Amino acid sequence: MTLPFEKAKILCVGDLLLDRYITGSARRLSPEAPVPVVSMDATRNALGGAANVAHNIASAGAQCTLVGVLGQDAAAGALKEALTSVANITPLCLSSSTRTTPVKTRVMVGQHQLVRLDEEKTDPLTPSLAAEVYKVVAAQIKQHNLVVLSDYNKGTLPPTLTTQMIAEAQRQEKRVLVDPKGDSYEKYRGAFLLTPNLKEFSEVFGLHADLGEVCQRAQQALAEYDWQAILLTCSEAGMRLITREKVAAVSATQQEVFDVSGAGDTAMAYFSVAIAMGLALEESMTFANDAAGCAVRKSGTAVVSWEEVCTASGDFSLKRVSLEEASKKVCTWRQLGQKIGFTNGCFDVLHPGHLATLRTARTHCDRLIVGLNTDLSVRRLKGPSRPLQNENTRAEILAALQDVDLVVLFDTLSPKELIEVLQPDVLVKGAEYRIENLSGAQEILDRGGQVILADMKPGFSTSHFIEERFLLEQREEVDGTQRKRKSS
Repeated sequence: MTLPFEKAKILCVGDLLLDRYITGSARRLSPEAPVPVVSMDATRNALGGAANVAHNIASAGAQCTLVGVLGQDAAAGALKEALTSVANITPLCLSSSTRTTPVKTRVMVGQHQLVRLDEEKTDPLTPSLAAEVYKVVAAQIKQHNLVVLSDYNKGTLPPTLTTQMIAEAQRQEKRVLVDPKGDSYEKYRGAFLLTPNLKEFSEVFGLHADLGEVCQRAQQALAEYDWQAILLTCSEAGMRLITREKVAAVSATQQEVFDVSGAGDTAMAYFSVAIAMGLALEESMTFANDAAGCAVRKSGTAVVSWEEVCTASGDFSLKRVSLEEASKKVCTWRQLGQKIGFTNGCFDVLHPGHLATLRTARTHCDRLIVGLNTDLSVRRLKGPSRPLQNENTRAEILAALQDVDLVVLFDTLSPKELIEVLQPDVLVKGAEYRIENLSGAQEILDRGGQVILADMKPGFSTSHFIEERFLLEQREEVDGTQRKRKSS
């Protein structure tokens, strides 16, 4: 299912955060205190807060104008640099020497977060700075489908400014969606929809986190605060869309949860682009839920593409593309600062050996493209009895794999043309190959990329499987012939 999200234009206003990740290994305890010693391997920056909402809106293919306030510090420079690498975001960031750009630094060992360090000052904007923000926002509302307020309680959305922006959006007949924070929702009065989580809403209204009680209180709050709906996120209980008429529910997608960082931002982003394109509230909730489900499978602040959401909902057709389409996707991913991986093969009978190689490939890149030999190409490589499954079936199976982002078919014996066009950062093949014999390997190395030979899973080979099957069939035929002779 393809939605023209590129036509959606979202105005996102809120707290701009820099999420910093320090990754390393921990093999011993400190002699100074009972804490692990982390040997640092790398540091990376990611867009956080309202900037992460904007990043997800852009990753969905929509256009986003981002308004917020930065300090005049190193974190602001890093955040600006990160924003410039993302297509579809127009940043309108004000700068102030009196503000500090909030930074969340997470120290990670593998998938485990050892500690989070927060650098921030949460004083509300001064009246003069708030007036500047309002002026920028008021001038932008008309050009957008709707307004998203991403409140992280860091001071960018003080009550007076928030109330003014909602009133101006109403005057210009634009809806406002709010991801709320704080101990009072009064400043959000008149917004179209709020997206609190169960815990936040319960605390604001003095409730125990009983879902039935919270939904009942939420319906009352709609009239009290002049909201049209509440999208309540409930972790493993999924989501509840609460309107004055009813409460609609969607179950959480079933998968292993690696990290919930930014999942709420992802849900808000996909809900907003769906609403901007005129989808109904309940259908928009489904998209938001699928997107959040993709986000929690990822480590760190989450950015989810539209293709991933389609895959989560069982639509894998967007993954099979032409080389030209793949090249366009690669350009978009590179603008998002993502590393591109590539592997290829016939994948005639998908077995654990294939899965191990694909899994290894995905651990070394953000996006994995699989070059798949067509039926003609397989026959030229393997003989007239192959493939056992046609190219459409093989492509569909590969596209259904979570580790695979795109499948591109090719007729030639070598994937050299694909590698020349796509210019992947990482090439992965099985350990039975030699780097000097791999098509495109030297070109990738010359560009500063990687060539990885994945460890083979012993005992698994398509050719070996076919040979064993053939021998088994021969033995069964011989046994059958002998039984017939004996019976006669």
